[in-house]
Amino acid sequence: MKSGQVLHSYGSTHIRALDAGGHTPGHIAIEVRAADTGLLIAGDALHHPMQAQFPDLPFYADADPAQAVATRRALLGRCADENLKLLTAHFPAHSPLGVRRSGTAFTWDGSRAID
Repeated sequence: MKSGQVLHSYGSTHIRALDAGGHTPGHIAIEVRAADTGLLIAGDALHHPMQAQFPDLPFYADADPAQAVATRRALLGRCADENLKLLTAHFPAHSPLGVRRSGTAFTWDGSRAID
């Protein structure tokens, strides 16, 4: 599967697979887009909310720490730049979060629902 490959489309809604390697080889994220909003399901790419403010923070279980950092930065940047909410597997909120750029890092914008 190629990163960015569309898995399914329905009207203006597209489901796409993105390469999210680093935590485990072959790990993917799923992006769901509809018009000017969407959701990025990051799975195990982020393990703690503090990794937004400190995206270079290593996680002991990452198979390839350098790739995991690059993946975190890419996914957070995609969410901040393209109006995507982020959903992870390990955050206590268990709901999509908005992401904003803050210098070389990121912050949560407090927006939890998809607009």
